[in-house]
Amino acid sequence: MLNTTADVASSLTSTLATLGLETPRDVSVVAAGVSFSTARFAVPFDTMPLDARASCTVAVDLLVQAIDGGTAPRASSSSPRPT
Repeated sequence: MLNTTADVASSLTSTLATLGLETPRDVSVVAAGVSFSTARFAVPFDTMPLDARASCTVAVDLLVQAIDGGTAPRASSSSPRPT
């Protein structure tokens, strides 16, 4: 599981190769919470994109509810939208 910048993520395949590891033969990589595409990487990674608009909207709504009503924090989730 990888959560980093596009520059660091794109260098991962060559870094692993220096250790004698090959993606995906030896190591599976999933880039989580990313806002960039890995399609042009030497070996594209699976991704779990970050939907900043959706997650920030939920965060602000929870904050406003807590301020207005003093309600206890609760768990919340949003489903990713297909791209």
